[in-house]
Amino acid sequence: CRLYQDKVGSFFEDFGFEGMVWHKQYTYVMYLVFYQKYDEALAIMLDLEKRIENGELDREASSFYEQLYNLYVKKGDYRNACDAQRKHYERKMAEVNDSVLASAANAKTEQALIYERKITDAEKSRMRVVIFSLIGGLFLASLLVFYIFRVLKIKKKANAELSVKNNLLAEQNDLLAEQKEEIEAQRDTIKAQSD
Repeated sequence: CRLYQDKVGSFFEDFGFEGMVWHKQYTYVMYLVFYQKYDEALAIMLDLEKRIENGELDREASSFYEQLYNLYVKKGDYRNACDAQRKHYERKMAEVNDSVLASAANAKTEQALIYERKITDAEKSRMRVVIFSLIGGLFLASLLVFYIFRVLKIKKKANAELSVKNNLLAEQNDLLAEQKEEIEAQRDTIKAQSD
């Protein structure tokens, strides 16, 4: 893979395509890291860092510092790893800030165009459709709420009736239990008399 990357990188490097320089060198660094040749890999990465600081490979700066951090960690140099991670974070934040500023500028331009346009008849008719849809939706929602309240009221009434019937059944059960006790008492009396 490294040999093919070298050939491809050299081809594009001849045409001044800087992005391939980064990929070519980075592939070689990964090759060295795989064989645990951390010092050689670090030397290449530090050479690339000079090019990044000169602005040649600015687009790859964020991922470069991330890989530099990983290399320092594998090497056990945590102080430099921390510095590389800080640079990675700064580059990432700069990319995010640039992206946010560009998005905000685009949004502001779009808003200005929207406000400058006149409302056409088609837009007015769409607004009418939206308003009627909202009114219809509110009507359906109110019907649904009415139906729910009605069902709850019927259910509450049914529960009350059920509670009354349960109380009546409980009273009848108590009465039956008393009658059963009386019958058992009479039976015991008859048995005692017969004995």
